[in-house]
Amino acid sequence: MSKLSDKKIQKIQEDILSVLFQKDPHAVFANTIAEEIARDNEFVLSLLNDLHKKGLVTVVDKSNRGGSYLKRKRWTLSKSAYEAYNQLNRNL
Repeated sequence: MSKLSDKKIQKIQEDILSVLFQKDPHAVFANTIAEEIARDNEFVLSLLNDLHKKGLVTVVDKSNRGGSYLKRKRWTLSKSAYEAYNQLNRNL
């Protein structure tokens, strides 16, 4: 498999953030994001973890009923990332 350039990885991360912005305020699973951008689930999960380290996405590890997920996580935009995307969309 060929290695993706940093520029392409950044573009895919932007696509992930765009999907999360469109789905806001609902948190989504990584497989839903992977289907939206037509990428491998494990690859999307690794990019989501990178975005989480940068503070752009937030992990939701509890269900709507308050129970903890054992193996799955849902993802949503962080407040600062949502505000930045919202501001960007207003200016367009």
